[in-house]
Amino acid sequence: MDTRYMWNYNLCKDFKAQRISSHWFVKMIQGFVDYQCPKDGLELILIARRRWRQGGTRYKARGIDDDGNVANHTEIEQLVFHHEAHAEPKPSPTNPNA
Repeated sequence: MDTRYMWNYNLCKDFKAQRISSHWFVKMIQGFVDYQCPKDGLELILIARRRWRQGGTRYKARGIDDDGNVANHTEIEQLVFHHEAHAEPKPSPTNPNA
């Protein structure tokens, strides 16, 4: 389980120490997801999630700590899918069977 972006990790780690199954708690993230299809055959997905270590307002959380965690770190993924259109061949004088 990746806990870098799990905002309720500190609440759940005691449950994990008692060997309670992770099915009993929900992993919470702070982020954004957007999905768009601007034209046929193209899909765009944007996923952004914010790390919980050193999270805070712009003026309260700044810089980098001794472990290399930067303030308000956000990971962004962009997924682009392009689907080829399969067109039927048109009949032509050279290929009447198409």
